Amino acid sequence: MLLEVHDVRKRYGGFNALTGVELAVPQSRVHGLIGPNGAGKTTLVDIITGRTPPSSGKVYLHGRAITNWSGLRRTRAGIGRSFQRISIFPELSVAQQVLLSARSERRAKELLELFQLTDVAGSPASQLPYGLQRRVDVAMAAGVAKRLLVLDEPAAGLSADESAELATLLRGLVDEFKLSMLLIEHDMDMVFALCDEITVLHLGGVVACGDVPSIRKDAVVRSVYLGAEAAS
Repeated sequence: MLLEVHDVRKRYGGFNALTGVELAVPQSRVHGLIGPNGAGKTTLVDIITGRTPPSSGKVYLHGRAITNWSGLRRTRAGIGRSFQRISIFPELSVAQQVLLSARSERRAKELLELFQLTDVAGSPASQLPYGLQRRVDVAMAAGVAKRLLVLDEPAAGLSADESAELATLLRGLVDEFKLSMLLIEHDMDMVFALCDEITVLHLGGVVACGDVPSIRKDAVVRSVYLGAEAAS
């Protein structure tokens, strides 16, 4: 198992943001993390990527405990992450930004080709349309991610066609580089198209975990998040 989270809890004063979360992400799989606002999704990935410590519980990468590792050490171990807001360097070209994260001309070239950015590689990222800026942002995170790529709403602000295209590119990334991916996303079409397994959080706890068909028909999931119409 590439990533394992065991009984992770997070308290902020008297508020329990996470209440004993269990999560497992195998090698070369895409695992969705969904739930309504305030469910604890971002808190969980903050703990996985080392931005905040858990109140209790353990995080493992390839069987090795990383709970007390710094965020930098986790990055060096091959965990890459994107955020809800695009984080790019306006003055740098697309190629420069991807190379900065990949630290390898060969890998940077492969990522530019995979994300279909070769034609705009010499352009400043700030001059690109929003959809392409999103791709640059994800490509940069993928440059760091030698083992696990954590994406926090990569489809935010994209059209339905752009989201579908990004999902296809991300599946190609997982298949070509044998990465594992943890995906937070509110675009359920993307989640259902891309994910192999899905964990559903609600009020800081796991209410369901399974493959796409089981999550789509789960009555608890429909009631707390998807709605009967969306899950039909």
